[in-house]
Amino acid sequence: MNAQAAWLQKGHFVLGEDEPSFTVATRDELCRATGLSHLEIVQYPNHPGAWRHSLYWREGEVNYAEAQFFASIAKEYPILSLGVSVEKGLEHASASGEDLMNRETWDWVRFVKELQHLASVEVEKVAEKRPGQAVTLRIWARRYDDSANEPGHETRSFSFFENQWFKRHGGDSSPSDIAEYVAEIDRREGSWAFASFSHDLGPGEAKGLSPLAAAEILLAFDGIRRRLHR
Repeated sequence: MNAQAAWLQKGHFVLGEDEPSFTVATRDELCRATGLSHLEIVQYPNHPGAWRHSLYWREGEVNYAEAQFFASIAKEYPILSLGVSVEKGLEHASASGEDLMNRETWDWVRFVKELQHLASVEVEKVAEKRPGQAVTLRIWARRYDDSANEPGHETRSFSFFENQWFKRHGGDSSPSDIAEYVAEIDRREGSWAFASFSHDLGPGEAKGLSPLAAAEILLAFDGIRRRLHR
């Protein structure tokens, strides 16, 4: 199965009731190219009957802790994002279970530490593999406790295009500006955060996208994934 432009127009993946061949075939191409023996496939939301808008391919079986390949359909507009994502868990007193972030094992910690290098060196390598295509860094954060000093919800996006970082709707930016913002997000104990590096495809680009072509886009970000997940 190839990707369908209708997925983007509807706002969710339509993969059928059986083993979704697009995700499996993409996984197989990723394993072949990276030399990994297996990648876990995760769909989100994952409860029965959910309208699934995100797919993940990762090495381990632990939710949220690992930097992973992802494909996601935007909520607000018909865009398919393909790249690598990483998440920050909760650290406030009432957090528990898989929501509680372990700074010894979660890749988010390395993301914060490495971000200036990623934004100044690794993203440039990604851009060289797909000339003319912007690399987008999105950071989403949501508060899950009653901390008055943390915003309730926010999203900030940056684009790397023609060898320059831009804060979307905000003008010129830089790796140091981005790293400073993420460091501030990292200090929010009561907030969950999601960050991703991606290429964004419109319906025309996504229509008929093969698993091989999808894997090739994802693999452009493998240097970032490997630097975060060691």
